[in-house]
Amino acid sequence: DVIWWHNVMTILNSWMRIQTGIVDTSVRANVFSDEKMAHAIRFVSSHEIGHTLGLMHNMGASASFPVDSLRSKSFTAKMGGTAPSIMDYARFNYVAQPEDGVEQITPVIGAYDKYAIGWAYRWYGKTQPWDEIPLLRKEIDSHVHDPIYHYGEQQDSKNIVDPRAQSEDLGDDAMKAGEYGMLNLRRMMPNIINWTTKVGDDYYRAGKLYMGVVGQWYAYADHVLNNIGGIYLENAVLGDQKDAYSPVPKEKQVRALEYLKKNVLYMPEWLFVPALMAKTFPLRDSPIGPFEYAPYNLQREFQYAMLYKLVNDERLLRMVEMENLFGSKKAWSAPEFLTSVRQTVFAKTISGQSLDLKTRMLQQNYVDVLMVSTNKSMEKLNAKKLAGIEQLVEATRPALCLHPQHTSSSQAGLRNVHVTGMMRTSDMLTYKRAELYEIYQLLKQKKRTGDAITKSHYMDLLLRIANTLELN
Repeated sequence: DVIWWHNVMTILNSWMRIQTGIVDTSVRANVFSDEKMAHAIRFVSSHEIGHTLGLMHNMGASASFPVDSLRSKSFTAKMGGTAPSIMDYARFNYVAQPEDGVEQITPVIGAYDKYAIGWAYRWYGKTQPWDEIPLLRKEIDSHVHDPIYHYGEQQDSKNIVDPRAQSEDLGDDAMKAGEYGMLNLRRMMPNIINWTTKVGDDYYRAGKLYMGVVGQWYAYADHVLNNIGGIYLENAVLGDQKDAYSPVPKEKQVRALEYLKKNVLYMPEWLFVPALMAKTFPLRDSPIGPFEYAPYNLQREFQYAMLYKLVNDERLLRMVEMENLFGSKKAWSAPEFLTSVRQTVFAKTISGQSLDLKTRMLQQNYVDVLMVSTNKSMEKLNAKKLAGIEQLVEATRPALCLHPQHTSSSQAGLRNVHVTGMMRTSDMLTYKRAELYEIYQLLKQKKRTGDAITKSHYMDLLLRIANTLELN
């Protein structure tokens, strides 16, 4: 049986417009042709039938394609779709650019799916089941080092360990894929009203599409962020020359943070265009009607969510584990990472500049996420706020194919690495308190620099940090 939600076509409409509307003119209108929607429904239903045949989500499949290959008309025509498995949540090809001429942009049944079904169901004509075991073993061994046949288990979406096995991502390099994706989002922004509104219409559909664009931008950032403190997980067995655990290469983690510095810590101006916001704010539906998000508030909440995830406990503890096992040349150390974040967040303070509203917001949010972990009473006070932000983030990223075992209430079968035992006595808290103290010392030195509002901002942060660290 396949459970088919009543609004699947609404979600598909949103995905295709946002992810491929720039390269496919047929998905820009409010209503698609029957042929176009049927093609998308075929993708979703094929995925669900895969589950009925016993296939699990293969979230690591999409990482086997080099990002630039998704811009190749010949490669995508040969391989089909966006990943070697339709059991990934690879979605539509948001990497392809208008000039590429790529036509195969929808996920399809791939090489991994055919291989997995063959392994499970092929009839060998043997009289006893155990006679097939050597043949099945040979099938696995013949593909063990071919990335097309890589299997990456689904993980808890709020605690990604292996960044190759993420939902909604494409290709082997999240930073490069995100840059290409954002180029298309930037092209789309000036067209939101034209694509959604006719003379006499209100701007409800425009606001919905606008929120979808913001959510897609956030998804790219999330894919990148999960490379920091990431661990590559393999289903290693004796004789296959694979390691079960290895850190995401240090240089890749550094590149991930550079992406976030460039595109996320200061939210991009092109995402908040005054001409569009004069007509509509980003909005989402709620039980009491459309919920409209004021731009500055939306920026603050998204930025807080990203910073909170950036320095969350599990991420820093994984960094400690990997540095301890593999050394600082292969694994990025948590103190070095936190220093790099601080130098970016407080760059204008270090140079003695007056701070604008967005810089003050960034510094307030960063100090607050550090305080949440170092003061348990503060953590309780922030629990409601964090829950609200998580709801916002989820609302901008509509999900398909959510099966009971994949909800937050039951994480059975999801791949994880336990690092949180005895957290209160770990170095992670030492690092965060040290960061707060470094910020405190910097603000003491600079508290008389800048304009009046900058000085007031520094005094506020000093009082907050002093209260949290119980400084005299």
